[in-house]
Amino acid sequence: MDQTPATAPQGTTADLEKHPLLLGDLFRLAWSQFVKNWKDIVLLTVAISLPLNLLAAIFSRQVASTNANPSVIEGIATAGNGISILLLSLLGILIPMGITVILRGSLVGKQVGYQEALRTAFNRWTAGIATSLLMAVCLIGLAILLVVPAIYFGVLWAFAMYIIIEEKLSGMAALKASREIVRGRWWKVLGNTLAFAIVAGIVTSIVSMPFRGGNVISVAIVNTIGSIGTSFSLVGGYLLYRNLKANKATNA
Repeated sequence: MDQTPATAPQGTTADLEKHPLLLGDLFRLAWSQFVKNWKDIVLLTVAISLPLNLLAAIFSRQVASTNANPSVIEGIATAGNGISILLLSLLGILIPMGITVILRGSLVGKQVGYQEALRTAFNRWTAGIATSLLMAVCLIGLAILLVVPAIYFGVLWAFAMYIIIEEKLSGMAALKASREIVRGRWWKVLGNTLAFAIVAGIVTSIVSMPFRGGNVISVAIVNTIGSIGTSFSLVGGYLLYRNLKANKATNA
């Protein structure tokens, strides 16, 4: 009797739609997609994060070398950090949106370059900003009341950035769509997200060791390597979103 041996996920839309994936299968699928599209994912991530990280490192170095009243320096540093965080927040959302474009094409056998991915992400940038700001305001408000509700809703809204591209929704509609997919699988989403973040963090720490130093370039490179590590987590997050969405009825 001819028996076809079971094979690991090959990284297509069909693989995601067959059944809910276990964490190990999701890791293998995410890795295969990351390797397949690594150049465009890395170039997209570096194009956005490296200039911002370099500017932030230069600013920090300039502030540290300034001969001024300590309270003045602290105020300038605080303002500069605030601006850096704002810029990273506004431009950083282009990374998960761009990765969504790359993976959406890859899953149907289409190679999408990082430039095309960036253009598509920029076209939905205002929707991404609106959704990100709404999410931030809601989560900060919840965190002021109690940390646990903020964590709970943060997980419910974990897929919002992917949905902006995939389903062309934004704002509260994107948050609600994410909530509907996560509902009933909250712990699964939390566990998978943490697992990817931990693995990416460990690998990033190891890879960035040779670049650690006190100069501006080293700081910018280390932070950018961290962004690349995060991009692998985003690949896993997108694939989890697609898998849970396709198998919603199975888990209801």
